[in-house]
Amino acid sequence: MIPRILGLPVGTSFDLDRAMLLGTLPPVLGEPPEDTFHFLRAYTGTYLKQEILDEALVRNVAAFTRFLDVAADQSGSLVNYATISRDAGVSGKTVRAYYEVLEDTLLATKLEPYLKSARKRLVMHPKYYLFDLGVVNSLCGRTTVDALRSPAVRGNLFEQFVVLEAYRYLSYQKPDARLYHWRSAGGAEVDLVVERGESLLAIEIKSVPVVRNRDLSGLMSFCADYPSARPVCVCTNDRPYMIGRTPVVPWQELFGKEWLGE
Repeated sequence: MIPRILGLPVGTSFDLDRAMLLGTLPPVLGEPPEDTFHFLRAYTGTYLKQEILDEALVRNVAAFTRFLDVAADQSGSLVNYATISRDAGVSGKTVRAYYEVLEDTLLATKLEPYLKSARKRLVMHPKYYLFDLGVVNSLCGRTTVDALRSPAVRGNLFEQFVVLEAYRYLSYQKPDARLYHWRSAGGAEVDLVVERGESLLAIEIKSVPVVRNRDLSGLMSFCADYPSARPVCVCTNDRPYMIGRTPVVPWQELFGKEWLGE
């Protein structure tokens, strides 16, 4: 179920908005949007849930359907089991079990919080990322490009896109890498932390062409606690630049030799 790894170099023709709205499942690549929406509705409405049932992983399809809708809405956010339990109408224990089903079937990726040698109180909740943004949007009822005009929605989808591609890339190219997120109790956060041996890479993800100094406060807080970490901010700009000592690079460069590909 893992779509192709992108890892595209800068300059490669690629429709980021399409990928964020329609996803990158092989059956939808290159297809007209109306055909893609039809496929995604069928996939999420029938095949996806039936596949879980066929594996005898859940017994109550109605409860799992409600959970899946909520999980899609919460994809990429800190998991609050109590809130999801209330919204889906199932117990907290069932919510945890359903998330395990999504993990076991590769329908979701779990990011644990980075807690090593913590010097401050940290948020302990994990994040889950559903495996494809087309599926996420279909479950959330976002089926037009207008959804991307909301800065909050666009920012969330771009973060999910980068995290999912980083996970796929590293799963194949550097399976020893471990991926985390980081958030302090005071609200400072880093979207993605990549650990390989003694190497630590802190990644901030911004869906804007111009990044400001204030956008890097989470990276600065993380690096104050972990001075050996390499910070980088990825964005939608087409050329790299520096803010202080922090590189700001086009998202495609994250997959090059300087960063994840080193």
